[in-house]
Amino acid sequence: MLKNITDSLSPKAVLIELGGSHSEVLYPQLSFLKHGGYHTTLICDPKVYDLVKNYDQVDVLLKSEIPQSGWLRQMNALWKIRNYIVQEKVKLVIFNTANGPLIRTLCLMPYPPDIIFAGILHSLHKLKGSITQSLISYRVRKYFVLAAYLKRLAYTYHRPKLSFEFFYPMFFMPPKNEHPVTKPAGEIWIAIAGGLEYGRRDYKSLAYALHKLKKKIPLKFLLLGNSSYPGGDGNDFRALISNLGVEEYFVFWNEYVSNDVFHAYLKKSDAIMPLVHPVPHIKSVYLNYQISGSWNLAYAYQLPLLMADAFAGLEDFKDYGVFYQPENLTEAIEKLPNILPLHRKLYQGDAWQFAFQANQYLRFLKS
Repeated sequence: MLKNITDSLSPKAVLIELGGSHSEVLYPQLSFLKHGGYHTTLICDPKVYDLVKNYDQVDVLLKSEIPQSGWLRQMNALWKIRNYIVQEKVKLVIFNTANGPLIRTLCLMPYPPDIIFAGILHSLHKLKGSITQSLISYRVRKYFVLAAYLKRLAYTYHRPKLSFEFFYPMFFMPPKNEHPVTKPAGEIWIAIAGGLEYGRRDYKSLAYALHKLKKKIPLKFLLLGNSSYPGGDGNDFRALISNLGVEEYFVFWNEYVSNDVFHAYLKKSDAIMPLVHPVPHIKSVYLNYQISGSWNLAYAYQLPLLMADAFAGLEDFKDYGVFYQPENLTEAIEKLPNILPLHRKLYQGDAWQFAFQANQYLRFLKS
């Protein structure tokens, strides 16, 4: 239910997420806005609301439930959001996911001319021929992307009058309770984040590469996601690694991994592995249009990224990637005990500091 907020002397910013996704990008933006002196309101759907209800950088948290069907009912719910923005004299509106028909409809509604609209473009392919995105872009002229190389590419795809900036959503709310994690001495932990789906990551190649090892290595791959949800490939993968005799290299979770547990294991990890290999579709997507969330986790914990060599030419990774050829993954794994200790002191530049990221974000909004 949307409701009025108390008067505030600070300029008001509203961050909106209606799609139930990309919740990991909300906290850093709210932190940037608070750093800039804004009074922050987050409007989100019920799914995201449950994930962010304890955020400490939100002045007002509002739940907005948009009906799945019924044009008039949807319009009524979206009009309430529009009225909230206007009545509360909000000066800055940011769409956390700046695409889709709901955001298009919000953007086509009338607003005072002094409101700045911005948004995150999570996939650059929306700039190439999407009528919905073109309509959104009549209102949203400032787009954030989530990697430096995507900013460069965005200017090759965009329509005139649009501007782009990047930031790394690498800042997370500190957990209220530190989950205890014990890591055996000398063991190497490689984190692979997300639900276990073959369509997202090349788990099979990893299993076969481990099967070819000439000798055992004190190594664990932490599969930091639910491996047992319907529609996933957890059961098939467990059967595969059992047949190959490499179960000892994997740690599974059979349910939703809480934030406290997730981040506790990341802090103890030695590297992050996106496990994105350059099959034609994936290579096209991640090299030209969007990022993997694994990259931001590596940035957040200043960990090396164990990546396919297709990514070696991108500026975001040249100093932080440990690259391998997917067809030679076994050899790359065998070298990890010697290679990873050389990457302990990464992310030393200003670009990885909160103040730098926040000021760049805020400057772009005010430009």
